[in-house]
Amino acid sequence: KRFPYRDTHSLQAEAKFDGELLATDPIEHIENPEFGQELAWELDKKALAQHRLQRASIKLLLYAIDKQTTAKEQVGYVVLDVRHQQPRWRSHISFCTADSYDYDEEEFEEEPVAAAAKGLDHQLNGEAEDRQPDAKDGGDDGKRPTQPEQPHPPAGVSEADMYHAAMELELWKEAAKEAFEAGLKRREQTLVMAFAREFRRRDAEREAAHKKRSAEYEQLTEKLQAAIADVEEKERRLANGQRDLLQRRDDLQRRHDSRLKELQDASNRMQADCQQRIELERARCRQLEEQVAAAKSASHDWERRWKETEAALKRMRDAECDRPELEKSELERRLEQAQRAKQQYKQQLGRCLKELAASRQREQAAQSAALQRQQTELEHMRLRYLAAEEQDLVRKERGELKRAKEGLDTLAYGAPLGSEQPTGSKSGSEHAARLIEERDTLLRTGVYTHEDDIVRELERRIQAAVEA
Repeated sequence: KRFPYRDTHSLQAEAKFDGELLATDPIEHIENPEFGQELAWELDKKALAQHRLQRASIKLLLYAIDKQTTAKEQVGYVVLDVRHQQPRWRSHISFCTADSYDYDEEEFEEEPVAAAAKGLDHQLNGEAEDRQPDAKDGGDDGKRPTQPEQPHPPAGVSEADMYHAAMELELWKEAAKEAFEAGLKRREQTLVMAFAREFRRRDAEREAAHKKRSAEYEQLTEKLQAAIADVEEKERRLANGQRDLLQRRDDLQRRHDSRLKELQDASNRMQADCQQRIELERARCRQLEEQVAAAKSASHDWERRWKETEAALKRMRDAECDRPELEKSELERRLEQAQRAKQQYKQQLGRCLKELAASRQREQAAQSAALQRQQTELEHMRLRYLAAEEQDLVRKERGELKRAKEGLDTLAYGAPLGSEQPTGSKSGSEHAARLIEERDTLLRTGVYTHEDDIVRELERRIQAAVEA
């Protein structure tokens, strides 16, 4: 009573008696719950009497069950006394038909006959008792011992009739006993047949269930074996893949180390070459500066001479105005020669200054170009390293890459951008053909395109060679 209303829970009762646990169906958890279900334990009369003598009790536990998580929570209990409970006996043979109870009609027919026979027996015994005479002696004042009373047949009934009735009663009892035993035998045969049919039916059901379970077990076993084989195959593949992955990682590490070493060596070589070229350019700049200084000194010398010549010419004009025309022409010729020499020296000085500025620009351009080429070469080497891992074609054309690299080194470490065309035994057409072959080799590798600086430089040189 007075349970709180809980819509998320249901109420269930459980009880354990004589080692058997029974439970009711869950009902709603309301304030006044009512159980409309019986809990029946299978006990015989002897066990029930023993429990009653021991004053045993049944403890009915009440649980609140969560509908979502099916968690059980005890909310109370009820104690039931076994002595106050009336037993209700039920037949265990629920599958018998009406043919199994043919003996009931015979028992109902035999009950009136047995009652009549019992009444007749009591009547006969009563009349015999009423017919017994009193054994008294009137002259002895009642002190004479009495004789035992002898049963006397009732009036009008002879001993032959009584014997005949007793004989019929015994015969009827024997016939009733035989009929009752025959009914019991028929009932036993019916029950045995019913038990046999039920046993065969249940045995067939058990056999079918066993076969079904065996087939399911075999299917599950086959599925499990297939799954185990699949798992083993996957594990074997995974192990092989891990082994291949480790081997590939080791190979890649070795190749990376070798390529890194090659790149470092190439970078060191290029740095040394660039340093050497810078030293050469610096020496050339110093030489050009010395030439410019010498040209400046020569120019100053010529200017001094020119001034001296002009001064001498002026003195000669002032002193010898009346000289012949020939001397005048000679002096004019010398003056003209001096002016031409002066102009030549001025032009030579301008060329020296221009060459000095161009030399400085070439030195700066060479330094920036060397750094740019170094970065470009490093980037190209990195790209070639990545392309070598992804493209099998580059590995097959390693020889062509080597020849292209040698030609690239020849171009990179050759004369600066404004230098003269190569001279020697080869002609201009052979030089252009060689440049075209190197450009095509670089393009076939797939690493370089027409937008790269090296390819553009080769095309420019090819065009210059063709024009020359």
